[in-house]
Amino acid sequence: MSSTEGELRIARVGLSVSFHGQQYDIDSEMLNPPMSIVIYFQRSLAAKTGDSEQIRQFVLDALEFRGFKVELA
Repeated sequence: MSSTEGELRIARVGLSVSFHGQQYDIDSEMLNPPMSIVIYFQRSLAAKTGDSEQIRQFVLDALEFRGFKVELA
């Protein structure tokens, strides 16, 4: 998923986020039922940047737009 702000790639375990030219890996897990995902955002380097709130919202918006039910842990 991509936009003018960045790009989000989903793997079975983990997310790869490019946001305003910076690359971040965020731990996540696919859950049951399908299209459910838990994101461990606070563990990531993205949570320690000045843009952390914008990155978190970018990830949430992108996943919810694609129909995922998102849980933050």
